[in-house]
Amino acid sequence: AQNMLGRCYEEGWGVAKNESEAVSCYQKAAEQGQVNAKHNLAVCCFYGRGLKEDKAKAVKWFTKAAERGFASAQNWLGHCYENGFGVTKDETEAVKWYKKAAELNYTVAQYSLAICYENGFGVTKDETEAIKWYKKAAEEGLAVAQYNLANCYLNGIGVSENNEEAVEWLTKAAEQGHEGAQNMLGRCYEECWGVEKNESEAAKWYKKAAEQGLAVAQCNLANCYFYGRGVSVNKSEAVKWFMKAAEQGDAEAQNMLGRCYEESWGVEKNEGKAVRWYRKAAEQGLAVAQYNLAECFFYGRGVNENKAEAFKWYKSSAEQGVSDAQFEVGNYYTYNRGIDRDEKEAFKWYKLAAAQGHGGAQFESAYCYFYGKGVSENKEKAFELLKRAAEQGHDGAQRMLKREFNVSIGQQAAAQSSGCLLPVIGLLAIIMFIIAL
Repeated sequence: AQNMLGRCYEEGWGVAKNESEAVSCYQKAAEQGQVNAKHNLAVCCFYGRGLKEDKAKAVKWFTKAAERGFASAQNWLGHCYENGFGVTKDETEAVKWYKKAAELNYTVAQYSLAICYENGFGVTKDETEAIKWYKKAAEEGLAVAQYNLANCYLNGIGVSENNEEAVEWLTKAAEQGHEGAQNMLGRCYEECWGVEKNESEAAKWYKKAAEQGLAVAQCNLANCYFYGRGVSVNKSEAVKWFMKAAEQGDAEAQNMLGRCYEESWGVEKNEGKAVRWYRKAAEQGLAVAQYNLAECFFYGRGVNENKAEAFKWYKSSAEQGVSDAQFEVGNYYTYNRGIDRDEKEAFKWYKLAAAQGHGGAQFESAYCYFYGKGVSENKEKAFELLKRAAEQGHDGAQRMLKREFNVSIGQQAAAQSSGCLLPVIGLLAIIMFIIAL
């Protein structure tokens, strides 16, 4: 009765809410051995409800209830040991208490135990065991467990990869309002993972997650509006959602918002704001944003021209494999743009970009091979690279191929073909004239 009276005071059921009075009732019942009261008193101590917060005291009362087999208290005790709340952190002890509660079918503990097995927290990593406990919790309807189980099926963690099974669990979690599941279900519909491609359905689920404030979903929804995937193109709406995600620190959204400000897509052109958002994304390590920021510094867009600062960001982007940035770093070393000229270093970066199909870099690499700049002379490799660049329409490569190898590709080839046809056409005209006579 005292425990129940405490609940009434805590929740304001039939009486004015009074957390101090609730604690008093819980204390009396707990001291008489009432296990529910011990648990409730521990929760009050943990959060500081009706008395001063005291996590050590919370652990004391959780332990008393847990030792009596109270599943929620066992789960709470595991949580305290896992995180060092009121007790020295001890993941092994945490697993012990999670397991006790999990074996009593306490779903939150089953989920927590699965996390421990998946990641090797306090126990030998065992993905199969993790699946077992995720599935138990998921089958009881715990949305977060359904979401994690779906991710295991998507990525083949502890189970064979099965996108169809993943979609089933994502749908269950998404329908309960789990924002992560809603976003991932959107990805499945967009990418055709385990379900027929349906961009409208993807946009629907992105929006549900976005409206809950999930930054990655806000960015995904923005991309839908930007490119017209599952919704009509609406650049202004895209900017709105890019902004929401960017303000939460989503690097992709920050970069896209920068592009919108730079190009006047759905918002008034503002190169200063573009630089601001590029910088935020670049400082998080997003390679494409680093390249965009470098371009701003190089050309003085929205910021004072600064070739040295531009090089810094080009190089950061290049080191992450962005071919345009690699090409520009090669140009810095070739054309002495504020750094010492270095033909070997230039060739290194041109070669990396060329391998990714960058036409300009293929031409520059070919030039290096042809004249032995930064690399041993190799006319055969020069020819192959010139051919690739020329086929992409690189004018300099086409001219060099014609000049050095007497090979025509692209416009040069078209012009040559037209030139070759002229004598043939002339000869046919003469033959027709003779026949007419």
